[in-house]
Amino acid sequence: MRVQDQYVKEPDKMFFRPPPRLVEAKALESVQAHLTAHIEQWKRINAEGKIPPMRWCSCTGMYGKGCFFGPACVAESVGHKQGWNAPECQGLYRVKEFQHPELEE
Repeated sequence: MRVQDQYVKEPDKMFFRPPPRLVEAKALESVQAHLTAHIEQWKRINAEGKIPPMRWCSCTGMYGKGCFFGPACVAESVGHKQGWNAPECQGLYRVKEFQHPELEE
């Protein structure tokens, strides 16, 4: 009770709590569709007696940091162009002249 009262009376002395992140409805629909597809795949694989594959392991980098392409994935999931071409991703990625320059003659 005392701590609750202190939070109400002196909120600026308490820890900073970041405001909640707004999530677009289209992003939730996209996540739902992806999860549904993976769950159906897992059910099918389990019915065959196999071990389901682990996905998303490439979405975390060293020490649990997010993938470099995370902003592009988020932009694509909410329907903003092709992810890396979305307005919120401008300047984050550069386009290569050749996809594999080491193979160019």
